Amino acid sequence: MPRCHRNVVSCVVLLVAGLVVPRSALFAQQRTIRVTSDDGQPVAYANVTLAGERPRITNEKGEVDLGASARGTLTVDVRRLGYEPLYGDLAFGDTVTVGRVPLRRIARRMFTVTITDSSGGVPAFLRGFYERMLARQRGIGSGIYMTPEEVDKRSVNMATALLQGLNGISLRHTTSGKIIAMNSEGTCQMTVLVDGHRVCPVGGCNIGSPSGSSGGVATSATPGAGARRSRNPSVSQPNDDQYVLLDALLNPTEVAAVEVYPRGASIPPSLPTVDASCGLIAFWTGGRKAP
Repeated sequence: MPRCHRNVVSCVVLLVAGLVVPRSALFAQQRTIRVTSDDGQPVAYANVTLAGERPRITNEKGEVDLGASARGTLTVDVRRLGYEPLYGDLAFGDTVTVGRVPLRRIARRMFTVTITDSSGGVPAFLRGFYERMLARQRGIGSGIYMTPEEVDKRSVNMATALLQGLNGISLRHTTSGKIIAMNSEGTCQMTVLVDGHRVCPVGGCNIGSPSGSSGGVATSATPGAGARRSRNPSVSQPNDDQYVLLDALLNPTEVAAVEVYPRGASIPPSLPTVDASCGLIAFWTGGRKAP
Protein backbone atom coordinates (compact mmCIF):
# COMPACT_ATOMS: atom_id res chain seq x y z
CA MET A 1 0.00 0.00 0.00
CA PRO A 2 2.72 2.52 0.79
CA ARG A 3 4.27 1.83 -2.64
CA CYS A 4 0.84 2.18 -4.26
CA HIS A 5 0.24 5.38 -2.31
CA ARG A 6 3.51 6.81 -3.47
CA ASN A 7 2.66 5.90 -7.05
CA VAL A 8 -0.73 7.57 -6.77
CA VAL A 9 0.91 10.72 -5.43
CA SER A 10 3.41 10.63 -8.28
CA CYS A 11 0.59 10.25 -10.78
CA VAL A 12 -1.24 13.20 -9.26
CA VAL A 13 1.92 15.34 -9.38
CA LEU A 14 2.49 14.47 -13.03
CA LEU A 15 -1.15 15.18 -13.84
CA VAL A 16 -1.02 18.58 -12.17
CA ALA A 17 2.25 19.36 -13.94
CA GLY A 18 0.65 18.37 -17.23
CA LEU A 19 -2.14 20.85 -16.64
CA VAL A 20 0.06 23.69 -15.46
CA VAL A 21 2.89 23.60 -18.00
CA PRO A 22 0.75 23.88 -21.12
CA ARG A 23 -1.13 26.80 -19.52
CA SER A 24 2.16 28.58 -18.79
CA ALA A 25 3.26 27.95 -22.35
CA LEU A 26 -0.08 29.26 -23.52
CA PHE A 27 0.57 32.68 -22.00
CA ALA A 28 4.01 32.75 -23.65
CA GLN A 29 2.72 32.03 -27.16
CA GLN A 30 3.32 34.56 -29.91
CA ARG A 31 0.36 36.64 -31.05
CA THR A 32 0.09 37.19 -34.80
CA ILE A 33 -2.06 39.34 -37.03
CA ARG A 34 -2.90 37.77 -40.38
CA VAL A 35 -4.12 40.10 -43.13
CA THR A 36 -6.03 38.62 -46.04
CA SER A 37 -7.97 39.93 -49.01
CA ASP A 38 -11.72 39.45 -49.31
CA ASP A 39 -11.10 36.20 -51.21
CA GLY A 40 -8.87 34.81 -48.45
CA GLN A 41 -5.48 35.37 -50.06
CA PRO A 42 -2.63 36.81 -47.91
CA VAL A 43 -1.86 40.51 -48.32
CA ALA A 44 1.89 41.04 -48.22
CA TYR A 45 3.47 44.29 -46.97
CA ALA A 46 0.27 45.61 -45.40
CA ASN A 47 0.81 48.30 -42.76
CA VAL A 48 -0.28 47.20 -39.28
CA THR A 49 -0.21 49.99 -36.70
CA LEU A 50 -0.98 49.51 -33.02
CA ALA A 51 -2.07 52.58 -31.07
CA GLY A 52 0.95 54.70 -30.16
CA GLU A 53 3.42 52.68 -32.24
CA ARG A 54 5.07 53.00 -35.64
CA PRO A 55 3.68 50.81 -38.45
CA ARG A 56 4.91 47.30 -39.03
CA ILE A 57 4.44 45.38 -42.27
CA THR A 58 3.18 41.89 -42.96
CA ASN A 59 5.47 39.33 -44.54
CA GLU A 60 4.72 37.42 -47.74
CA LYS A 61 2.31 35.22 -45.78
CA GLY A 62 0.34 38.30 -44.78
CA GLU A 63 1.45 37.95 -41.15
CA VAL A 64 3.09 40.21 -38.59
CA ASP A 65 4.21 38.98 -35.16
CA LEU A 66 3.21 41.07 -32.15
CA GLY A 67 5.09 39.15 -29.47
CA ALA A 68 3.90 37.12 -26.50
CA SER A 69 2.83 40.17 -24.48
CA ALA A 70 0.14 41.23 -26.96
CA ARG A 71 -3.00 40.10 -25.13
CA GLY A 72 -6.42 41.54 -24.53
CA THR A 73 -8.04 44.01 -26.92
CA LEU A 74 -5.75 45.95 -29.25
CA THR A 75 -6.67 48.92 -31.42
CA VAL A 76 -5.23 48.40 -34.90
CA ASP A 77 -5.03 50.40 -38.10
CA VAL A 78 -4.42 48.19 -41.15
CA ARG A 79 -3.68 49.69 -44.57
CA ARG A 80 -2.49 48.55 -47.97
CA LEU A 81 -2.69 50.57 -51.14
CA GLY A 82 -5.38 49.06 -53.34
CA TYR A 83 -7.52 48.03 -50.34
CA GLU A 84 -9.96 49.77 -48.06
CA PRO A 85 -8.22 50.64 -44.76
CA LEU A 86 -9.52 48.99 -41.60
CA TYR A 87 -9.49 50.59 -38.17
CA GLY A 88 -10.88 48.95 -35.05
CA ASP A 89 -10.36 46.63 -32.08
CA LEU A 90 -8.88 43.16 -32.28
CA ALA A 91 -9.29 40.82 -29.31
CA PHE A 92 -6.61 38.33 -28.23
CA GLY A 93 -7.84 35.99 -25.50
CA ASP A 94 -5.81 33.39 -23.64
CA THR A 95 -6.45 30.85 -26.40
CA VAL A 96 -6.52 33.24 -29.37
CA THR A 97 -3.07 33.60 -30.91
CA VAL A 98 -3.96 34.70 -34.45
CA GLY A 99 -6.06 37.76 -35.19
CA ARG A 100 -7.51 37.74 -38.70
CA VAL A 101 -8.04 41.01 -40.57
CA PRO A 102 -9.80 40.92 -43.96
CA LEU A 103 -9.29 43.84 -46.34
CA ARG A 104 -11.62 44.67 -49.21
CA ARG A 105 -9.98 45.31 -52.54
CA ILE A 106 -10.76 48.56 -54.32
CA ALA A 107 -10.32 49.38 -58.00
CA ARG A 108 -7.15 51.43 -58.00
CA ARG A 109 -3.73 51.27 -59.65
CA MET A 110 -0.46 52.03 -57.87
CA PHE A 111 3.20 52.07 -58.86
CA THR A 112 2.08 51.62 -62.51
CA VAL A 113 1.20 47.98 -61.69
CA THR A 114 -2.00 46.47 -60.39
CA ILE A 115 -1.90 45.65 -56.69
CA THR A 116 -2.21 41.91 -56.06
CA ASP A 117 -2.60 39.82 -52.93
CA SER A 118 0.91 38.40 -53.05
CA SER A 119 4.21 40.25 -53.12
CA GLY A 120 4.71 39.34 -56.80
CA GLY A 121 3.32 42.66 -58.04
CA VAL A 122 5.72 44.77 -55.98
CA PRO A 123 8.30 46.65 -58.09
CA ALA A 124 11.88 45.43 -57.72
CA PHE A 125 13.12 48.64 -56.10
CA LEU A 126 10.46 48.44 -53.39
CA ARG A 127 11.16 44.77 -52.74
CA GLY A 128 14.57 45.73 -51.35
CA PHE A 129 12.89 48.42 -49.23
CA TYR A 130 10.44 45.90 -47.76
CA GLU A 131 13.18 43.32 -47.15
CA ARG A 132 15.17 45.85 -45.14
CA MET A 133 12.07 46.88 -43.20
CA LEU A 134 11.21 43.26 -42.37
CA ALA A 135 14.80 42.74 -41.19
CA ARG A 136 14.42 45.79 -38.96
CA GLN A 137 11.30 44.24 -37.42
CA ARG A 138 13.37 41.18 -36.60
CA GLY A 139 15.87 43.38 -34.76
CA ILE A 140 18.45 43.72 -37.56
CA GLY A 141 19.57 47.28 -38.31
CA SER A 142 18.29 50.62 -37.11
CA GLY A 143 16.67 52.30 -40.09
CA ILE A 144 13.47 54.34 -40.09
CA TYR A 145 11.00 53.36 -42.81
CA MET A 146 8.09 55.25 -44.32
CA THR A 147 5.90 52.97 -46.41
CA PRO A 148 3.77 54.00 -49.41
CA GLU A 149 0.73 53.86 -47.12
CA GLU A 150 2.33 56.31 -44.68
CA VAL A 151 3.38 58.64 -47.49
CA ASP A 152 -0.15 58.53 -48.90
CA LYS A 153 -1.68 59.13 -45.47
CA ARG A 154 0.44 62.23 -44.80
CA SER A 155 -0.78 63.95 -47.99
CA VAL A 156 1.88 66.69 -47.90
CA ASN A 157 2.71 69.31 -50.52
CA MET A 158 6.51 69.30 -50.08
CA ALA A 159 8.99 66.43 -50.05
CA THR A 160 10.73 67.77 -46.95
CA ALA A 161 7.41 67.66 -45.06
CA LEU A 162 7.70 63.86 -45.20
CA LEU A 163 10.81 64.14 -43.04
CA GLN A 164 9.21 66.26 -40.33
CA GLY A 165 9.43 64.61 -36.91
CA LEU A 166 11.68 61.72 -37.97
CA ASN A 167 14.46 60.88 -35.53
CA GLY A 168 17.96 61.60 -36.73
CA ILE A 169 17.04 64.43 -39.13
CA SER A 170 17.36 68.15 -38.51
CA LEU A 171 15.71 70.32 -41.16
CA ARG A 172 17.50 73.64 -41.71
CA HIS A 173 17.18 76.62 -44.07
CA THR A 174 19.68 78.05 -46.54
CA THR A 175 20.16 81.80 -47.07
CA SER A 176 17.31 81.80 -49.60
CA GLY A 177 14.98 79.90 -47.28
CA LYS A 178 15.27 76.50 -48.99
CA ILE A 179 14.99 73.49 -46.67
CA ILE A 180 17.89 71.05 -46.35
CA ALA A 181 18.30 67.83 -44.37
CA MET A 182 21.10 67.75 -41.80
CA ASN A 183 22.09 65.15 -39.25
CA SER A 184 20.48 65.30 -35.81
CA GLU A 185 23.14 67.68 -34.47
CA GLY A 186 22.76 69.99 -37.47
CA THR A 187 26.49 69.80 -38.12
CA CYS A 188 26.62 68.17 -41.57
CA GLN A 189 24.43 67.30 -44.53
CA MET A 190 22.98 63.82 -44.87
CA THR A 191 23.67 61.88 -48.05
CA VAL A 192 20.63 61.71 -50.34
CA LEU A 193 19.73 58.83 -52.65
CA VAL A 194 16.90 58.88 -55.18
CA ASP A 195 16.04 55.45 -56.56
CA GLY A 196 19.43 54.19 -55.43
CA HIS A 197 21.48 56.96 -57.07
CA ARG A 198 23.38 59.55 -55.06
CA VAL A 199 22.29 63.15 -55.60
CA CYS A 200 24.86 65.94 -55.64
CA PRO A 201 24.37 69.68 -55.10
CA VAL A 202 24.97 72.14 -57.93
CA GLY A 203 28.56 72.59 -56.78
CA GLY A 204 29.24 68.86 -57.02
CA CYS A 205 29.58 66.00 -54.57
CA ASN A 206 33.30 66.48 -54.01
CA ILE A 207 33.21 70.04 -52.74
CA GLY A 208 34.89 70.13 -49.35
CA SER A 209 35.22 66.36 -49.05
CA PRO A 210 38.49 65.79 -47.22
CA SER A 211 38.94 62.29 -48.63
CA GLY A 212 37.87 63.14 -52.17
CA SER A 213 34.82 60.90 -51.85
CA SER A 214 31.36 62.29 -52.27
CA GLY A 215 28.98 62.54 -49.40
CA GLY A 216 26.29 64.88 -50.53
CA VAL A 217 27.09 68.42 -49.58
CA ALA A 218 29.46 70.91 -48.05
CA THR A 219 29.09 73.71 -45.56
CA SER A 220 32.04 75.84 -44.65
CA ALA A 221 32.96 79.42 -43.88
CA THR A 222 35.94 78.99 -46.23
CA PRO A 223 34.99 77.15 -49.48
CA GLY A 224 36.94 73.97 -50.05
CA ALA A 225 38.40 73.84 -46.54
CA GLY A 226 36.98 70.69 -44.96
CA ALA A 227 33.47 71.86 -45.75
CA ARG A 228 31.90 68.39 -45.77
CA ARG A 229 32.24 67.97 -42.01
CA SER A 230 32.49 71.54 -40.82
CA ARG A 231 31.52 72.01 -37.19
CA ASN A 232 31.82 75.82 -37.37
CA PRO A 233 28.89 77.15 -35.31
CA SER A 234 29.00 80.43 -37.24
CA VAL A 235 27.75 78.66 -40.37
CA SER A 236 24.01 78.73 -39.73
CA GLN A 237 22.64 79.48 -43.21
CA PRO A 238 24.69 77.90 -46.01
CA ASN A 239 24.44 78.79 -49.69
CA ASP A 240 22.03 76.92 -51.96
CA ASP A 241 24.70 75.60 -54.32
CA GLN A 242 26.35 73.68 -51.48
CA TYR A 243 23.30 71.61 -50.65
CA VAL A 244 20.78 69.19 -52.13
CA LEU A 245 17.49 71.12 -52.23
CA LEU A 246 14.97 68.35 -51.73
CA ASP A 247 11.82 70.30 -52.54
CA ALA A 248 13.29 71.39 -55.88
CA LEU A 249 14.40 67.83 -56.53
CA LEU A 250 11.24 65.88 -55.72
CA ASN A 251 7.50 66.36 -55.91
CA PRO A 252 5.82 64.53 -53.01
CA THR A 253 3.41 62.84 -55.45
CA GLU A 254 6.44 61.12 -56.99
CA VAL A 255 7.62 59.64 -53.70
CA ALA A 256 6.66 56.03 -53.07
CA ALA A 257 8.69 55.32 -49.92
CA VAL A 258 11.43 56.75 -47.72
CA GLU A 259 14.09 55.19 -45.52
CA VAL A 260 16.40 57.03 -43.13
CA TYR A 261 19.64 55.96 -41.46
CA PRO A 262 20.74 58.57 -38.88
CA ARG A 263 24.32 57.22 -38.68
CA GLY A 264 26.65 56.00 -41.38
CA ALA A 265 27.46 52.83 -39.44
CA SER A 266 23.79 51.77 -39.54
CA ILE A 267 23.45 51.83 -43.34
CA PRO A 268 22.97 48.31 -44.80
CA PRO A 269 25.38 47.22 -47.56
CA SER A 270 22.47 46.72 -49.97
CA LEU A 271 22.20 50.51 -50.36
CA PRO A 272 24.76 52.03 -52.73
CA THR A 273 26.71 54.84 -51.09
CA VAL A 274 30.34 55.90 -50.92
CA ASP A 275 30.38 58.31 -48.00
CA ALA A 276 27.41 58.63 -45.69
CA SER A 277 29.09 59.25 -42.36
CA CYS A 278 26.52 61.95 -41.60
CA GLY A 279 23.61 59.62 -42.25
CA LEU A 280 21.50 58.75 -45.28
CA ILE A 281 18.04 59.51 -46.68
CA ALA A 282 16.83 57.24 -49.49
CA PHE A 283 13.78 58.25 -51.53
CA TRP A 284 12.05 55.73 -53.76
CA THR A 285 9.87 57.21 -56.50
CA GLY A 286 7.32 55.95 -58.98
CA GLY A 287 4.29 57.56 -57.43
CA ARG A 288 1.47 55.98 -55.46
CA LYS A 289 -1.31 56.61 -58.00
CA ALA A 290 -1.56 56.05 -61.70
CA PRO A 291 -1.61 59.26 -63.80
